[in-house]
Amino acid sequence: MLSTSSAEWRLFTRQDFRDSGLLERYRTLKNQRAPGRDQRSRPVESLESTRTEVLATGPAPDDLDRQVSSLGYHIIENPSTRYEHGTDEKVPRHMVWRPYRLDHRGRLLAATVFRCSEAFNLCEVDAFLTDDPPDIALGAAVRATVLLLLADATKNGATLAIQFRRHCHRGRVPDALIEEARRAGVELSSVDRGMISPEESRALFLAFTDISEAARDVCRDLARRGFASIERICYLVHHGVWSARAAESVLLNAPYPELALGLGPEPEQGHLYTVALDHARNAILGEALQRTLNHVDSGHADQRVELTPGERSPSAIDSSTGDWRFAGIPD
Repeated sequence: MLSTSSAEWRLFTRQDFRDSGLLERYRTLKNQRAPGRDQRSRPVESLESTRTEVLATGPAPDDLDRQVSSLGYHIIENPSTRYEHGTDEKVPRHMVWRPYRLDHRGRLLAATVFRCSEAFNLCEVDAFLTDDPPDIALGAAVRATVLLLLADATKNGATLAIQFRRHCHRGRVPDALIEEARRAGVELSSVDRGMISPEESRALFLAFTDISEAARDVCRDLARRGFASIERICYLVHHGVWSARAAESVLLNAPYPELALGLGPEPEQGHLYTVALDHARNAILGEALQRTLNHVDSGHADQRVELTPGERSPSAIDSSTGDWRFAGIPD
């Protein structure tokens, strides 16, 4: 998983497009398609020659050209999607095309263009470009891009269905996404039609969420009994309301995990509300202690907490009981 402290999604602005080195390529492609020009396929230099190196090992060159053209059109020319930071331009609404980029320590890892279709009540994707550099976990950019699409669909009330348009990987589900889904144990049934069903998307959302299999089983059980949908729980994690570790602690330890996660109850419900608050508080405090013991908390970066001489103190969650386990602390 990409750390949110080092990787960030942001709207792909015109200045970003120029800085990435993709603007030159977009202009070249546009000139090649201009009236009177030779329309035959021409070899195009690899994206490895740009500073961004977006998906140099991904789609075929002609597919890559279509997606770069789609990115350039929505960023440079489409008046409803153009946006620049520090100006009076409005952020594009969810029903219009929105270009996004994933930055990791100043490097472009992924770019996508998508919208929530009001006509078909699904997520339409016009570009899906990812990179797999050797210093990043294999498939991390693909997972991050899928999570962005699914979290956005959940936020805006659309179904979790995803449709890849004809400009994107020839209207098929991207091969990198098929492979990553297979690695997560999810088989996609309509890859040639470029379609991912809501049930398959829901399975991907849960599989790509960084919690244990025991916690995922609790999510499935809550959804089966109608207490909380899978996508809502996953959204709480990926939107930053809950960290993965704290959410896992609640799911495994709380008698009413859907209540502790904030999906109810109301303060007027008295004792039940107090129980939910107690378990939410325990999860948050447990994670804070974990950060301190693992030397990750930025406010204690120069402090060293040792429970036994010379031994650092990693922590984990016991999947059978949901309890926090800290090395060096006797049971």
